[in-house]
Amino acid sequence: MRQMHIVSLLRATTWRELAGLAIGALLLASIAKRLAPETVKPLLHHAGLALPLLLLMAKDIAHAPQAWQRLRSAHAARAPWHAHLTALLPPELPGLFKLDRLLWLGCLRRVQGKPLPVTLPEGVALTYLERGAYNTARAVVFVALLLELPTHAMLLHLFIRDPDALLVIHVLGAIAVLYTLAWVLGDRWHIGAGRHVMTPEALHLRVGARVEGMLPLAAIARVEPVDLLLPTWRHRHGVARRDTLVVTPFDKPNCVLVLQQNAQVDILLHQVTTRLPQYVFLYLDRPALLAAHVDRMRPTVSMPC
Repeated sequence: MRQMHIVSLLRATTWRELAGLAIGALLLASIAKRLAPETVKPLLHHAGLALPLLLLMAKDIAHAPQAWQRLRSAHAARAPWHAHLTALLPPELPGLFKLDRLLWLGCLRRVQGKPLPVTLPEGVALTYLERGAYNTARAVVFVALLLELPTHAMLLHLFIRDPDALLVIHVLGAIAVLYTLAWVLGDRWHIGAGRHVMTPEALHLRVGARVEGMLPLAAIARVEPVDLLLPTWRHRHGVARRDTLVVTPFDKPNCVLVLQQNAQVDILLHQVTTRLPQYVFLYLDRPALLAAHVDRMRPTVSMPC
């Protein structure tokens, strides 16, 4: 029973969260190694390298049945060899590569001044940039990036004497700054006007290249305001983390879509097809507008059998 709980926990933890835990474990092991006696340092060195790998391996094993199913589906469809290889990978990994390509493409088009093509249908615009902090956060990132390289140049030479190691760190720092800048610019280009759209039949979700999908109004049971931090809200309502999804560009959610129990809606999340959980959290400039339109339109639609 305990083993099943561990497997469920590993499956509920996203690969991004697990990668963060692995990096955190590596940093903690590095700090412990510096503080530990000389006799213990070799053990901590090996443990620091092994622990992140063990976390990633455990996550991969927990998803082995799904990988086997994807491989069988690819074989049944007579897919090419690279599709079989992709089927064995975590879906988030090919999705991350695709997201990375889209963000770099968005960065290039923003530098060229090309407008974002309009793909959303006509309807009620539910904006999320007018009153949100996304643009402010973007400006803070730009300032931080401008300060990053001079800070490296001034401070690193105080701690690292080897000129070759110093050069490598400077190059890696410059690459990280360039990469972050490209992602921020590309994300802003893809977000465009910053809006979801509600039509008489569906809510069209769109947060740049990160989230895209159509949620039928018949699948929405109700819309509720959210004025608590998500961990507090989940604890108060007895909702597990795996049953929630946050769809915001940056801001803390201020409303939640509660879906019907039998709703089965898939969207594109970080370029991976994902089944929506029962609770979908949004940030909107005017959340009351969404609630009013859902209440007005929902009686005219019904959930298909």
